[in-house]
This record gives sequence, structure tokens and C-alpha cells, in this order.
Amino acid sequence: MADVLVKMCHCQICGSSLSTLSLLRRHKLIHEGQRPYQCNVCSAAFLQSSDLKKHNMIHTGEKPFTCYTCGAAFSRNSSLKQHGLTHTGQKPFKCEECPSAFSTRSLLKRHHMNHTGLKPFKCDLCSAAFTQNCDLKKHRMIHTGEKPYKCDYCSAAFSRNSSLKQHHRTHTGEKPFQCEVCPAAFSTYSLLKRHRMSHSSEKPFKCEMCPAQYSQSSDLKKHQRVHTRNT
Repeated sequence: MADVLVKMCHCQICGSSLSTLSLLRRHKLIHEGQRPYQCNVCSAAFLQSSDLKKHNMIHTGEKPFTCYTCGAAFSRNSSLKQHGLTHTGQKPFKCEECPSAFSTRSLLKRHHMNHTGLKPFKCDLCSAAFTQNCDLKKHRMIHTGEKPYKCDYCSAAFSRNSSLKQHHRTHTGEKPFQCEVCPAAFSTYSLLKRHRMSHSSEKPFKCEMCPAQYSQSSDLKKHQRVHTRNT
């Protein structure tokens, strides 16, 4: 009986084996190019009804998966899991050409463009070019002056959602980026990265006029005033 079941669930086109006959039928749709589940709002179509349900959340704005650390919400559980890595610092996707590592596969793919030099998305109004279409869309707002992301607390508006989120923290006092070495916490990841240098001996900001070195660019700028006053 077990041998019969394996035959029933064996795809004759690609050799895949499925555990049930219903899964085999669904699998065969891939080879037939069928996508029977159509979105009523746009032209998207899917192989499975579960994928259509996930897609519908794009139109409804529903985001049932919430991050317990910072409150960010997502339409997919997979997106929440990827977001969680930003808090843990885990970066499982490693570049094969340099030491860089990333929290998501999509970020790694974007990074690979730096090695290839490809920038296929070009601005129609200037010479700027980008590795990602989403970056081109953000860039275009510089030309249009569009700032669709508005603050709920004040009249500030931004061209990027990430900038709005950072700005919100000036009102809420939220500091989700915690130092692993000391109790310090920060409202942005860039501030945390700057702070981390205070725990290390790394001093990447070097003075061009003397041997002085600093962990922060702001300290280097203050130091350079010594030289400008003496000239």
C-alpha cells in the first residue's frame, strides 16, 4: 500500500514526491502555469488561496503581525521574523565576496549590486542611477518635493517613512536601539553605531594635518578648528 501511495504522489514531470494526492494536484498547477486565485482589486493571481489572502492585506492595510520590541506591524509573519533580526543583531545572510552580512536575503541581493556596479534604475530628470527601483522612487521625491509621510504630533512631513519613524521618537522618547555593553539606548541605529565606538579602540576619523584620530566625525570637526584658528 505504501508503494502505491508513493506512485500516486509522484510528479511525472519533475520527479517531485508529495505526501498526499491533493498536494500533487496543486503541484501540477505549477507546470500548467495555472493561477486560479485572482485578486479582485488588481491583476495579481496566485496558485494557492492562502497566498491570495496574504496579498489582499496589501489592499486592506491589515497588519496583524506586531513586533513586541518596538511595535512595528507587518502583513506577513515572515516579514515580522525578518524585522526581528534588526533587534537581535543576527545577520545570517553573508556575502561571498566581502565580510558583509545582512539580516535578510533581499538586503544581501541589494548589496551584491555594489560588487557588480549595476544600476539599472535611472532617473529621468537627472543622472542619478540606482540598484533598486524602490530607491529610484524615493529619489524622485527630491524633484517633486513630495512628502507623503506626515507626523501625527506636529506639522512635520517627510519623503520617507523611515524618516517619519525616526522623527516620531522625538515626541515619544522611544529608544529601541540598546547598547549590548552598557545601559545606553538610542532613538536611531546610526546613533547606536556611533556610541559603540566608545567601547572599542577604533578611531576611523583621522586628521589630515596631524596624527590625531577620533571615534566620531563630530569630534574630528571640533579638533580641526584648532588648525583653522592657527592659520
